[in-house]
Amino acid sequence: MTQLSDALKALDRQMAQKLATRKRLDMSIAFQRTLMDTLNARVATRQEAIDKQVGTKVNLYDAKEELEKYQAQLASDEGQLIETDAAMRELESERTKTVSQFIADNENKLAEASRKRDEARQALAKATARLQRTELYAPLDGVVQQTAVTTVGQVVTTGQQLAVITPNGGKLQVEALVRTSTSASSSSGSRQSSRSTPSPSPASACCTARW
Repeated sequence: MTQLSDALKALDRQMAQKLATRKRLDMSIAFQRTLMDTLNARVATRQEAIDKQVGTKVNLYDAKEELEKYQAQLASDEGQLIETDAAMRELESERTKTVSQFIADNENKLAEASRKRDEARQALAKATARLQRTELYAPLDGVVQQTAVTTVGQVVTTGQQLAVITPNGGKLQVEALVRTSTSASSSSGSRQSSRSTPSPSPASACCTARW
């Protein structure tokens, strides 16, 4: 925005200079046109005096010379006025072009910023999705007893068991094979004692369970 402001101020200063030049030329041309009327009248008077044989040609030539001098000056000022008007139109065109270019550049920058914003949003969405796929949540609270993942970046397959978790406060469930004779004498809800082997001590290897 500062760059645009500086460029417009520079053009405005040039425009002000051209306006001052135009004003000076307008005043000069107006004065010279008035003077031209006086000089034309003087030439006519000198010519009339010669016609009546009461004047000299020298006076007539002097009057014509002065008239031609101011005619040339008037033509020069009028030419400068035309050039000044053309320069002012060029400056106005340049000012309009500068503003239009600034708007176009900023529209392009805005479009580029919007594109980068959309790309960043897409990248964030992809990263979030990848993060969600790499985070594992246990279905219950517990202690990890075994894990199949031991190194960072290890590749796993679909359906692969990654860890074994022992639930906190959960009931112990045991799958055991019993003899036919024992199962025949047992009914649902009855208590039975079992012993695991080998065991370091009989006390720790014996337990009571409900069928």
